Amino acid sequence: MKKINILLIGAGRIAEQHAYAYKNQNIFYDKMPFEINLQCLVDKNYQVLNKVKKKYNFKSASRSWKEVINKEPIDIVDICTPNNSHYEIIKIASKKKKFIYCEKPLSNSLEESKKIKKIINQSKIGSYVGYNYLHVPLVKRAKKII
Repeated sequence: MKKINILLIGAGRIAEQHAYAYKNQNIFYDKMPFEINLQCLVDKNYQVLNKVKKKYNFKSASRSWKEVINKEPIDIVDICTPNNSHYEIIKIASKKKKFIYCEKPLSNSLEESKKIKKIINQSKIGSYVGYNYLHVPLVKRAKKII
């Protein structure tokens, strides 16, 4: 079975939700054609990093995403960091031809978002921005009202 290796950057509340979802995908989906491998977790806070690494059984952990993006076997870079760090991570990950999953908001400005879009389009990699409430019925209803 094919393994998909995840590099999760950030170990805060949202990152923990991502790790939980990766770990429990088989509860919701039968016969997945691949296996999720939590390859590496990155965070600057050593205590949080170690706690989340142990809780979700990541293979490795680091305080520097720049180091592990070159060393670890990574298929998906999952970005759960403060907004002002997204651009640099996306820029480097796209050069490495990694699929990018970025938590919202994508950036702090429209201009920076346009730069990110250009980077993604030029590198021809897959990407996704985590707007997880888009399909919630209440949000759909509000959109119609607005």
